[in-house]
Amino acid sequence: MEFRFYCDESHNGNPKNPETLTISGFFSDQLTWKQVEESWVQINARYGVSRFHATALNHGKEQYLGWSKEQRIKYSSELLEVVECQKARLVAYNCGIAPHHAAHCVGN
Repeated sequence: MEFRFYCDESHNGNPKNPETLTISGFFSDQLTWKQVEESWVQINARYGVSRFHATALNHGKEQYLGWSKEQRIKYSSELLEVVECQKARLVAYNCGIAPHHAAHCVGN
C-alpha cells in the first residue's frame, strides 16, 4: 500500500525573515486521496476556480477576486467538509519550528 503526505508551509512576520515556520498537512493512502481530489475538483469546477489556494482565498485575490467573505467561507467550508468526511482515513500533522532551527537542520 502506498501512502502520500500533502503539505504546505506557512509563516508569520516578514517572509524573508519569519518569526515562526509551520509545515502542516495530511497523510493517507492513495484511495482516500483519489476520493478527496475528485470531490475537490467538482467543488472547484462549481465555483469556477482551477484549484484551492489559501492565501489568495483569504485575501480575496487572484481567482477569488470579487468574492464576498460569505462566498469565500462557503467555498472553504465545502472543501473542509470533504476532509472531515474521511474521518480517521486522513491523519493531520503540524510541525512548528523557529526558522533559525529549520535552517540549521536543512543546511540553510
